[in-house]
Amino acid sequence: MEGNEGLFSNFLGAQPIQTKKSKVIVEEDRITELTVFVETNEQWDSFIAKIANLLNGYPFIRATYNYDLKSIFPSTIIQVDTENYYLRFPATLSKFLGFENKTKFMTGVHEASRKIIASELNEVVGKQIIELVDVKIVPVPFEYPKPTIEKSVEFIEATLENVVNAMTNQNYEISMPIIDNILSVEFEEGSSKQFRFRLPGELNQLLNLDKNYTFTESTEISLFPTVEENSETQKPVQIIREHQDILGNQVLVHTNIIYPVYYGSSCVNILRTVIREPYKEVHHLEFSPLQFHKLNCRKLQDIQFRLTDTSLKQLPHKHYPTTAVLLFLKKFHL
Repeated sequence: MEGNEGLFSNFLGAQPIQTKKSKVIVEEDRITELTVFVETNEQWDSFIAKIANLLNGYPFIRATYNYDLKSIFPSTIIQVDTENYYLRFPATLSKFLGFENKTKFMTGVHEASRKIIASELNEVVGKQIIELVDVKIVPVPFEYPKPTIEKSVEFIEATLENVVNAMTNQNYEISMPIIDNILSVEFEEGSSKQFRFRLPGELNQLLNLDKNYTFTESTEISLFPTVEENSETQKPVQIIREHQDILGNQVLVHTNIIYPVYYGSSCVNILRTVIREPYKEVHHLEFSPLQFHKLNCRKLQDIQFRLTDTSLKQLPHKHYPTTAVLLFLKKFHL
């Protein structure tokens, strides 16, 4: 690991230091598609028999139907007897079988909240694909300096670079750039693998996350320290150190079109943190350098803004009328 030692020595000292071995826990989803067809004018009882025959062909999955004297229609029971697999149903098919707002079936017994409604079979005519998901646990080893975890952007950036390199070597496409103290955890679009991952607990906690936090989708994380409960000030943050005299006049700008970030223990869509100058009625603020955030949608239909103080208490609009100019940067794929 000569290259890693050189990387860490750039900011931890002139001499290479010892490194600690650790691992990222990756949960990779390997999907088998189970296909069933709903024929036009097919009877509901013949179709649910197809579902049972399809699933019961696997020794660790079972589909049964519970009948009673009150109705000719049964309720569905799906049982998964292994922790290594789970089932994912199309939403319309799951609804027809009586599962309201439930499409994912993990280990255990799942009984539908209502009976089958025969007329709903018309909504699932055609090809239906049930996904049988094999969850493979992959430990991905990497290294970082020991014995101390440093609360610095440099340490986090260097450590996560090792994490990204280790995952890339095993064909898990992920990136973790840090820009203006914002860490963007990005799952590459169109990746051939579906997976989740969990960093070592001490690194999660360094990012103000729960020790067992699992990354399941692209997100952004503020690297600002956690705001302590009942504390009047934050731990050292650059914007506060420079404006100690107006600590209470920080304003957080939120918008609904960007991915949320972690601010202390809360997950919020913070666009920017600004400082209100005391005794000034009108503020005209220009930001340099500009910050660009990844949008959480492909089409912009409704853009909303709200202002809060540092405790995330909403500020009344009549006292803080605000106009914002947004710049959008087109993303090119080479």
